Amino acid sequence: MWRGRWRGTSRQPDALDRPPFPHDNRARAGDEKCPGRLLGIMREGGDVLRSVDRCTEALDRQALLARAVLQKPLIYTNLFDGQPVRSVAHASDLPSSWAALRIFPTEPEKQINVQGTPLGETTVGEFLRERRPGIAQYNINPPAGFMRKPEAVAQWGASAGFKAYMAHAGTATHLHFDANCLHNLHYQVLGKKRFILFGSERSRDLAPKAQSSRLFLERLPEQERLELAGILGGYACVLEPGESLFVPAFMWHYVDYFDSGLSLSTRFGISKRLLSLLQGFNRVHPTVEFVHFAMGLLADECAPEYERAYQEVSAAWHKSVGTSEQRFWLVQETLVAICKRLCPELIGKPLFDAGPEVFPLFHFGAEKSVLARRS
Repeated sequence: MWRGRWRGTSRQPDALDRPPFPHDNRARAGDEKCPGRLLGIMREGGDVLRSVDRCTEALDRQALLARAVLQKPLIYTNLFDGQPVRSVAHASDLPSSWAALRIFPTEPEKQINVQGTPLGETTVGEFLRERRPGIAQYNINPPAGFMRKPEAVAQWGASAGFKAYMAHAGTATHLHFDANCLHNLHYQVLGKKRFILFGSERSRDLAPKAQSSRLFLERLPEQERLELAGILGGYACVLEPGESLFVPAFMWHYVDYFDSGLSLSTRFGISKRLLSLLQGFNRVHPTVEFVHFAMGLLADECAPEYERAYQEVSAAWHKSVGTSEQRFWLVQETLVAICKRLCPELIGKPLFDAGPEVFPLFHFGAEKSVLARRS
């Protein structure tokens, strides 16, 4: 275990004692970079991995907004009870039009912010029944009457239809946050999967690059993955069929598939100011400084200091000239200045030094992690 290794608990020599993997110079070079803050947190015992609350109450807009501001996820256990979608227990139970839908799975990404290699065309039914490789994402409008969104979501600027996610046991979705400023209601149709989640206030400690993390949790053994998530103040939950997970806007999330799984997501809840900014930018702005700024604008009513910040960011974009990239960095400079003024504690010294996309400290080889070998 992480704490045992770092606190000097006696153990028998094992694969952790091997020298750095000879094929991986980055792992060897990163060995002397182990950050002091992480060692300090580990030696103090770290945080406890938090569980996600479950509830059976009706979905309430104000209650969800309050949880979003606090970056607290929530599982609803009965949102879709009584609807035909709850009768789906196997791939064969899907409506024929859905099962016949043609999709294009990809390999899970091996570098952050780089889409995986396409694996060829198949159908939803074939992918699930034959356990076709890869991970599949596609938009879908379930047949009329098959599945209705909760009224509070449907009236809160929800996206049209649903986005479906499918993969099989052993697949993982890399740690990232969604930069679209929308909340996510994630309904599990088939199979089980585990979410590990972190609030946006933990961003600086997750080695962010754009909207992805340079920490490859999927390359750690399961126990170390969970212990690291606890040390970094994360949440974990296993989502069962029939349950719906509310993921607040800007919350970091990582997923492990335990079974062949199918889930449906709907996005909703963008505030008028954030909508105006994204329409003006004509793109998302996936940096943690934007996230910290945007957290003050989650509701249509915001504090005066965030209203002024909103006006500053809008002015910076409209006054900027040059290419889209040049304008992006001019806005970024404004966002950094705003964060230094409004939330300096969130953008202080990071837990990890900047590094390559495959972060050396967590580069994974054989069956053990580099960090674990440093006991």
